[in-house]
Amino acid sequence: MSRIISNAKLKRYSREHLYYEISMFISAYKQLVIMMQNSGQWFDRMARIEALVNHGRILTYFLFPSKLPPRPDDVTARDFFNNPAEWDKIQPKYSVRTKNLKDRADKELSHLTLKRIFGTPKKKAYVAEQFNDIIEGLKILADNASEEKLHTEVFKLIKSST
Repeated sequence: MSRIISNAKLKRYSREHLYYEISMFISAYKQLVIMMQNSGQWFDRMARIEALVNHGRILTYFLFPSKLPPRPDDVTARDFFNNPAEWDKIQPKYSVRTKNLKDRADKELSHLTLKRIFGTPKKKAYVAEQFNDIIEGLKILADNASEEKLHTEVFKLIKSST
């Protein structure tokens, strides 16, 4: 997709919107790790899992535009490179684990569907390791994105949190 978004607009966008998504994802990820050590209240557990899955899903579409074609107005990691094709060469592998996580989030988080998993089998549990591809993608983004396009606060957030 060929389009022009000014560096200033991308910087503003990343400071507000991308920063929010990454911040929520990282906070929810850390909460999942804590939650795995303590059982906690049912609602708190479910809300934390939903936050993690929702923001993880958003970041999956952001990080893997070669596997999940974006809509014309979607912002992806490619936008933060002077040569957008560079991202496709360095992005993390879109693993089966990430695909399954994204597919499950699409079905279970977005609407009621017969594809939801019944009961509480082990395969239903979300564990921190399932989100490692997203964490890896954020690290790669912070190490390689254009400083003219990605806001300094986003660089700092990623580097301090991963």
